[in-house]
Order: sequence, then structure tokens, then C-alpha cells
Amino acid sequence: MSRGRKPKAPQVKREEGNPGKRAIPDQIQPSGTLKPPKTLSKEALTVFKQIVSSFPDETYASTDVHTLSCLCEAVADYWKAAHACEELGRYVNGSTGQLTIAPWVKDKEKQAALIYQFSTRLYLDPVARQRITSIDPNKIVVIDSLEQMLPRA
Repeated sequence: MSRGRKPKAPQVKREEGNPGKRAIPDQIQPSGTLKPPKTLSKEALTVFKQIVSSFPDETYASTDVHTLSCLCEAVADYWKAAHACEELGRYVNGSTGQLTIAPWVKDKEKQAALIYQFSTRLYLDPVARQRITSIDPNKIVVIDSLEQMLPRA
């Protein structure tokens, strides 16, 4: 479990004026086009297209496809579980006849937690979107080879 404040992105530190005067590392900017994987379900593909079309083109890179796919599948599974709750109810009879929470209710709660986690990582909630800043193309570091990533002695 982590403690303390979450680290800020280098762009945020620069815009705030860097009051601590510590060195701010440059950030590697991923690139590539974002294409939905063929394994996405029909419902998840609809969510994928909705999210990608609601942000500017350069918001997500090809490296974000896995996280975004997990989010889309979680949303699709959430709606399936919500539909099951509506159709079948929230409670079922247990093995001894007592009422117990239905498995699809637990699945719905689990998917809601995943949606929150992934949407925060992808800046989809209002609080996370406030942390997004415009990217200065002059401060983007492009890495051509592995040697450029290694620290120099």
C-alpha cells in the first residue's frame, strides 16, 4: 500500500514553477495509432469507440490499448450484471433456503471497482482530467535506441 502524495507528471511540475528547484526528468512520449483488438466483445467495442472518439487524437497511444480494452470489457460486463440484477433480482435462495446476495450482484460491484480504477488511469473522470495539461512539443524526448535510455556514467 502506497503512502503519501501521488507523484506529479513532469509537465505539471514545470507549470507550477518547480518550487523545490529539483531536477525534473523529461518524460518519454509514446506514439502510434490506437486500434481496438479483435478480441473485444461487441459491447466493449462500442465503449472503446465512444471513449476514443470523445478525446483528441493524440490523447492515447498504441501502448494504452490494453488498459483501455480492460476498461471496455469491464463496462460491458458491468452492464450484463446490471441487466441480470434487473431481470433476476438481487437475492437468491442459498443452499439451506436462506436469502443470499446473488453472484451477479457481486460481479457488478467488482466490475464497478475495475471501471473506477481503469478510468482514473486513463483520465476519464473529471478529477483526473484536471491533471491533464497541454503537451509542449519542444520538451518531448524521442528515444531512438536503448543506449539513450541508459544512464551515462
